[in-house]
Order: sequence, then C-alpha cells, then structure tokens
Amino acid sequence: MSKSTTKKIKKVIKGLNKASKLHAGQAKTLKTIVRKKKWSLATIAIMNVIVVMVVLVVVGNAIATHASTPKPTSQTTHSMASNIMDLLKSIFVSNSKENNNPEKNIKKIIKNLKDKGYKDKTIAGIVANIELETGGTFDYKQNEVGEGTGYGLFQYSNEMKDSYEDYVKDKNKNDSMETQLDFMDEVVKGKWEPGLSNMDKTILKGELFSGKAEPERVAESFNSIFEKGELETDYGNRRDLATKIYGKYFND
Repeated sequence: MSKSTTKKIKKVIKGLNKASKLHAGQAKTLKTIVRKKKWSLATIAIMNVIVVMVVLVVVGNAIATHASTPKPTSQTTHSMASNIMDLLKSIFVSNSKENNNPEKNIKKIIKNLKDKGYKDKTIAGIVANIELETGGTFDYKQNEVGEGTGYGLFQYSNEMKDSYEDYVKDKNKNDSMETQLDFMDEVVKGKWEPGLSNMDKTILKGELFSGKAEPERVAESFNSIFEKGELETDYGNRRDLATKIYGKYFND
C-alpha cells in the first residue's frame, strides 16, 4: 500500500470516528486493513464495500441535514465525502495497475516455471504461447476475446477447461496464476488426468524437458499438443514471440 493511500485512509478513519457509532465500526475495520502489509482480493473487496457504504451514508446525511444546518454540516460532510472519493479513486487506480502489469506478470511466470525446473529455452517457448493466448496481458483472468469460452493464461476451453476446474476443486486451490501453471505442469508431466494422450505426453516431455530444443521449436510443439491453436494469429507468431522472449529475458 502506498504512503499516500495510507494517509488518505487514516484521514477517512478520523472522520468516521467523529461521525457516529456506525461509522466508528467501519473505521475499526479500515484500521485492521491498514495494518496489513499485503492485501488479498477479499480484503480489497471489503475495503471498497465499506467506502461505498460510507459514501452513501454521508450523502444521505448531507441531504437530511441540509435544511436545518446547511453551512457547518455541509462543509464537514463535503470534506469527508471528498476524502472518501479520493481514497476510492486511488484504490481502484492502484488495483487496476496491479492487475494489468504485463511486465510484472511475465516475470512472475518465468520465476514460477524456473522453480518447477524448466530450462530457459523451454520457458521462452511456453511463455510465447501465454503471450499470444492472452494478447500480451499475461493475466490469468484473461477471457477469450469474441464468442469463445477460453480463459486464463492458456485460454483453457472445453474439456481442458473442465479438467482444470476439477483440478482446482480436487486440490482445494483457488484460481490463480500459480494454480494455472501448476495444472499445466501436472498435465504435461502426466500427473493429472484427464489431460493429454500418452503419445502427446511423451512427445511434449521430450521437447520440454530435454533442454535441447530451441525456443521456437518448443513454442510450436507446445501449441500443437497442449494449446491446439493457430501457430500465427493477428497478434503474432508463436515462434517469433519465443525468439523475442528468449533474447529479452534469457540470452544475456
């Protein structure tokens, strides 16, 4: 959480404590959230709900008290509402940047695959497929553009999407970048069924884990066996993307 956002939250908390018992309770919840160094999606959701509730209460109070004591009450209410709206804006802007940061996402993906034991050339080939499938967002929440049902880093759809959803339930995991990469890893290593045919697993394992195949070859094989998509789309060519990624992130 940025210092500016924390400052705005504390300002709102101060105003809430002065307002009423209801607001004081909301202030207490905000204080708890502020003390956390990392925010989960659930925490952010709670934060946003509280802020919206306070905005509605403040606006209602302003309308109700306007006739009897317009000047002092409206000035206090306006100041408090202004602080809340500034806070709300900063939270949504912050969340948007966090969820739509391709460079940050790709680095997390690369680290995850490295930790799983994949070699640099293999990672470049896999990441090239992720780039094309997500349109360069590298966002695990990416939905397929158009009428398709593809979802996530690998745009899981149909049987593979069903298998992924079963995997999430069976492993008691939440949908996330890490979970989607875990699923892919277990499928290509033959640790999760239904996944790939025995022949496809054998071929893909040879391509992915030998460490000998060039990034372009890995990108093409991964697509033909795992993704089963077009090698080239309007976004780009998987082989070319693999070359670019390898040169940028691995070929020092």
